[in-house]
Amino acid sequence: MSRKILIINIINQNRISIQIKNASMETEDEYLTPGQGSDNMLIRLLDKILLKNKIKKSSLKNIEIQGEIRGISALGLVARAIKEALLTLN
Repeated sequence: MSRKILIINIINQNRISIQIKNASMETEDEYLTPGQGSDNMLIRLLDKILLKNKIKKSSLKNIEIQGEIRGISALGLVARAIKEALLTLN
């Protein structure tokens, strides 16, 4: 099983990209425009990417959160919660 890295990039408070990569593959960036219910939107988008690329959640060995995170913004909190939840699967 190859070690995959999930990258959640908060481009700004209105745009997020998600990408999964490792040494041999890289998924296309998927973008999300957050709004009300962005926590559910982010989780659904991640599930869609994993399903589309036939990747198991347990194969994600590292999760990086990048970009513009202001203090305790809702997006930052959601991204960190997703990171913690996925890392507990390993």
